[in-house]
Amino acid sequence: MVKCQYCTPEWLDESARIYRSTSTFQEKLKKLSEKVCYRIKAEPAWGIDQDIIFGPFIEAGKLTKLAFFSNEEAKQEANYILAATPQEWKKYCKRKVSF
Repeated sequence: MVKCQYCTPEWLDESARIYRSTSTFQEKLKKLSEKVCYRIKAEPAWGIDQDIIFGPFIEAGKLTKLAFFSNEEAKQEANYILAATPQEWKKYCKRKVSF
């Protein structure tokens, strides 16, 4: 597995590659069709000068899109936009809290 910095184009590409090459993910999510975007709110102290929005679009378990979005694109294309500060996302990613 390639090690990539979170929320970079390389990270999105590698995440999509891993998902598409792992049949287990697709099988477990075969009943899922959803378009979700995640907003990481700006936090200059963390080096995040503006909000970052990215999201996976899944159709019957198959990843159809994993991309960065502008605010307007996310509003037009996604069914849900989940937003949090980097500190909150870190807690979610480390499974210290849940939605």
